[in-house]
Amino acid sequence: SLSACAAAASARVAVLLLLSSGVDAGALVADLAKRKKRRLRTLSLGNSAGGGAGKAQQSAVRKLLAASATQGGWVLLHNAHLALNLMAEVQATLELDEIHEGFQLWITTEPHANFPASLLHSSIKIAAEAPSSIRAGLMASYTGLVTQEILDSVSHPHWRSVLYSLCFMHATLKERRRFGAAGSGAALGMGASDLAACIGTVQRQLIDAESKRQPVDWEGMHFMVCDVLLAGCMPDEADKQVVRAYGEAWLSAAILEQSFHFYEGYRIPQALELEQHRQEIETLPLDDSPVVFGLPPRADAAFRTNRTQSVLSAMLKMQPNQSIVNGWQSRAEVVLAIAAQLLHALPSRFKQDHVQDSLHRLGPTKPLSVSLLHEVSKLNTAIYFIDAAIEQVRAALNGEIPMSPVLMELAEDLYHARVPATWIELSGLELTRIGIWSETLQRCWKQLDAWLEYGRPTTFWLGGFSNPRGFLAANAQEVCRLHARDKWALDDLVTKTEVLKVEESEVFNPPDTGVHIRGLSIEGAGWDKERCHLIDCEHASSASLLPIVWVAASHREGQTAEASMKYLAPCYKSSSGLRLNNILSIDLSTEEQPSKWILRGVAVLTLCEA
Repeated sequence: SLSACAAAASARVAVLLLLSSGVDAGALVADLAKRKKRRLRTLSLGNSAGGGAGKAQQSAVRKLLAASATQGGWVLLHNAHLALNLMAEVQATLELDEIHEGFQLWITTEPHANFPASLLHSSIKIAAEAPSSIRAGLMASYTGLVTQEILDSVSHPHWRSVLYSLCFMHATLKERRRFGAAGSGAALGMGASDLAACIGTVQRQLIDAESKRQPVDWEGMHFMVCDVLLAGCMPDEADKQVVRAYGEAWLSAAILEQSFHFYEGYRIPQALELEQHRQEIETLPLDDSPVVFGLPPRADAAFRTNRTQSVLSAMLKMQPNQSIVNGWQSRAEVVLAIAAQLLHALPSRFKQDHVQDSLHRLGPTKPLSVSLLHEVSKLNTAIYFIDAAIEQVRAALNGEIPMSPVLMELAEDLYHARVPATWIELSGLELTRIGIWSETLQRCWKQLDAWLEYGRPTTFWLGGFSNPRGFLAANAQEVCRLHARDKWALDDLVTKTEVLKVEESEVFNPPDTGVHIRGLSIEGAGWDKERCHLIDCEHASSASLLPIVWVAASHREGQTAEASMKYLAPCYKSSSGLRLNNILSIDLSTEEQPSKWILRGVAVLTLCEA
């Protein structure tokens, strides 16, 4: 622990905290200094342009070290890996002939190959890694942040229960990250400082409630912790919903009930002393089932599969590029064969005169026509560059042009059936397998070609657009034009969605307003097509196809409250990577509380690579 490190260190022996991603050691050191009644002065390094420490920062470090070495006190240098040029001066300070016995140096750094070996060997080293389970997260909080002083700081009878619930929620949110997109859209990088802020807020609220002899304001506590301190800095609405759902369950009067438990085997300790809390935490499981987080059981299998694929992919990328030379003939033949297949399947570019004639017939100034032109132009550009790249790879493999590093990397991607990153960016198709990507690109072309040839389709495939949000914005703009006499503005509109009972084959005409969307799928749940509501799909495939979804826009003032329960599901392009770009939210009927689907990470996808 940090306390043990501080006891073992001295004025001439620094404590080196080796950080991993998502760890905030500053708050832990500050809390330790406060408990030991030591003055702590901190300085963050490496903020100058170009990396390293600038002259002004070098001067500040010298003054800080010289003053503290003479007068005593603790010094915390943040992010030493960003200012390695200063570490020689740090080492020199520790080797001064005269140094105050109350001086103590703390250094945080990420592992770096060029970190000075002398300072590394002479320091006490501690690895500050992010917790890997709820138990580890709770133990980290009750070892580095929660102290007996904090436990005794509030005499309100509910204080210890609320404090433990806060720490449990913090550990749960951090651990959800390991389940990828289903667990967290933005990786929920909460640090110890976020938890400390939440604890301080709740601490003040309970002290105030007790002094005024008022009941606990659970609603106000939930708002401050979940909406202001935690969700306020999250870019994705789905992540905010997860935080609020946990808060509704775990920052409420329900946690005071004798029968309350977060999940079976996860209870709030009925203890007064810090050591008793730690002993209770030690009894928790070392590995947490996905259901503890509200996720379906299969989320763990998906997580392990994705991790295995990531490891294998990383191992392949670690192989030197020159490995393609080994067995060159056979590898080159494989790449040439794949390149030939891709060229054969690659659609031809749309001819400008045909596009212009079709747009003239459709109405060139209509918002959806403008969206169509954008999609056609984007796809034409993608086809042009992809065709050129494939031809260059073929020429390089045939010895007609030099094999550049860029072409070598492209050949490696094709050999391993991976979609090159530049192709994903060009096409807007967030898919990883080259075969599925090629087929999907053809489907994109066919949708646009049919639109140009036969006019507005009865249904649209949202996954076939490089800019689906632009398409939906055009749809909303058309609604505005229909209500021009009412002076509707885009800012006054809200998106309206409904999952219909019909399939694509049953739709013969476009709707009077809005658009019909096909090809959407649900991830994390199933859909009862007869009763039109969400259902569990524990043993089904990871994605269930939805019927036709009607998407329109209506005026904000005309909205009425829904009689049935709805889960507002975020819609993303695909399940690849992190979910940071919500295209729209779709109303899905549910016979259970929406919080169940929120915690399960249920989402709608426009593309499915299953």
